[in-house]
Amino acid sequence: MADFDAAPGFDSAVDQVRRLFNPRSVALIGATDKSRWSWSIFGNLQLHGFAGPVYLVNPRGVPVHGRDSYARVADLPEPADAAAESGATASARGSAPAATERGPEVDQLGLF
Repeated sequence: MADFDAAPGFDSAVDQVRRLFNPRSVALIGATDKSRWSWSIFGNLQLHGFAGPVYLVNPRGVPVHGRDSYARVADLPEPADAAAESGATASARGSAPAATERGPEVDQLGLF
């Protein structure tokens, strides 16, 4: 498969697929200690040895799963390669557009 030239500021389709299956970092949007989905996603990343950073995003910016969290995707120290949205709370529903606040770097969003 040919690696086509991407528009300036965007990764090629091949790079995007690579990052989908091999993300360097993950943002867990809507992370909360009250959600089994949130615990499950976070726990599975740890259990299976995900080596990159997992950024927990909680609208209140309070500690989640024993770690600090960020109130907004835009507050992350670096763009995440992939994002998973946990929960269906009103505050989390607006997260899909929020995932693009960091630009094209957050382009893989899974809804759980």
